[in-house]
Amino acid sequence: MSPRRQHRLAHLLMGLGISPFAAYLAWVMVFFATFVPGRRPVMPILDPVGMVGLAMATYAGALAVAGPAAWWSWSLARAVPALRSRPALVFQCLVALLLACPFIWSFGQTLCLG
Repeated sequence: MSPRRQHRLAHLLMGLGISPFAAYLAWVMVFFATFVPGRRPVMPILDPVGMVGLAMATYAGALAVAGPAAWWSWSLARAVPALRSRPALVFQCLVALLLACPFIWSFGQTLCLG
């Protein structure tokens, strides 16, 4: 398989791996953006235990699929300079940021709560 095809496959795997976790994050953000105390929520949400379980499952799937794919894409771009491009770098950084999201959140909570 050619390096260009491998690079495209790595990007496809990154997209497929990060999609469920990104959809979960969007769901939670829409819930909090539309939440008004005393009214029925516009966006339905599971009980807290279900939401934590869903978050862990989607994050584990993203970490298992998108993480190695991002590493593979980065190593291919490093080995074959013709594969380097700004959109590929932006996509790799976006995937890395989404995979680091729980750690950034917990670090922010640690700073805020003292």
